[in-house]
Amino acid sequence: MKRTMIATGLLVALMGLATPSQAEADADRLACGNSVRKDSVDACGRLIGRANLSKTERFMALFNRGWAHRRAGANELALADFNTAETVDREFARLYLSRAQVKRETGDIAGAGTDLSRYIALMPNDWSGYHQRALNERSRGRHANALDDIAKALKLNPFAKDLPPLQVLTLVDLNRLATAKTVADRILAGRSSDAGTRYARAVVLVRQRDLAAADADLDAALAAEPLFSAAHALKGEIAEARGDQQAARAAYTMASRTGGPSLEESAAHKRAEARIASLDAGPPVKVAAKTPVRPAVVAKAETSAATKISAKGDCRRYIPGAAITIAVPCGQ
Repeated sequence: MKRTMIATGLLVALMGLATPSQAEADADRLACGNSVRKDSVDACGRLIGRANLSKTERFMALFNRGWAHRRAGANELALADFNTAETVDREFARLYLSRAQVKRETGDIAGAGTDLSRYIALMPNDWSGYHQRALNERSRGRHANALDDIAKALKLNPFAKDLPPLQVLTLVDLNRLATAKTVADRILAGRSSDAGTRYARAVVLVRQRDLAAADADLDAALAAEPLFSAAHALKGEIAEARGDQQAARAAYTMASRTGGPSLEESAAHKRAEARIASLDAGPPVKVAAKTPVRPAVVAKAETSAATKISAKGDCRRYIPGAAITIAVPCGQ
């Protein structure tokens, strides 16, 4: 009992001996280490300005401030901190994974690929590196490379829920629809409530022009994940193809919200916003069936979700989420 009291007394005494400067530094270390705190940026800045920081402390202050900037949406400031951190320590693997995400969001897709390859070289057994590089390769149109990275990630982590739908969608990118459908069917046979794979299979089904089955998969995906932006966007496109603008607008409005799965979320937001603006602008201007239409004009027209009359006189609508043009009744 006496020893406990003595030890406690010594601890209190030592704390009392701490200088105000030391106490402030300790408080800054605590705040800087938690990048979700509002005062994290300022705390990290004060630490970085200290002359007596160790190399490790300086690196972590820069890295943590980079993440604080990233969470605040200040990607350019985050990138600057990550770049400076690299000059302090080039072997900290997570730096490259973090910087790759910022580079991809700021449009430097090639730079993100370089950082992801560096991360994989440092952490070859971490599935997330291959997953992130697959996303990056897909955004660059390198679908075969993306599929290869997905296979490596699945080998390391066969239970990662984000990988199967990405695999299906990448197979769709390669126009391997039968294989994509087979993979999706196999996954959903064991995990019927897998919202991501339900959405991915819906994309396949739309490409195969089975809109009813695609709609059913999207309903199941949204029952599991009500804020699934990509599923709402594709549902809106199907509704538009059927001429139901009210249902389409409702789906696009839901697609504009955040908080659901990240799968194709950014692209879904952009498509939804564009389609809402188009619906607000009024009905599309239609081309008379008897008017000659040059093939180049038809190709350009099909980049919009509006109904167009082709050179043959039939009506078609482009569905961006599945990258196909389908026949629809004229007059919508």
